[in-house]
Amino acid sequence: MPEQTEDIQPIVIELGKVGRGQIKDLKAGRGKLLHEVAEALAGVRDKLPDGIEGKRLVPIVFLYRKKSGKRWRRMQFPCW
Repeated sequence: MPEQTEDIQPIVIELGKVGRGQIKDLKAGRGKLLHEVAEALAGVRDKLPDGIEGKRLVPIVFLYRKKSGKRWRRMQFPCW
């Protein structure tokens, strides 16, 4: 007899532009971004109705890596 699986509710969290180090820390399970994700999940859990408390929440995290400041710029010649 197949087991009944509980419904998985995705939670979308957008963290915006972050640096490369912060992304590495998030992947390793530490840092400021992990704290922000945990706070967002706690807020969602607080708003859930009583009958849904046992459901598993899945965070989907969107973030953008900041580009390095070493971009090639066109050389501008002075006008005489």
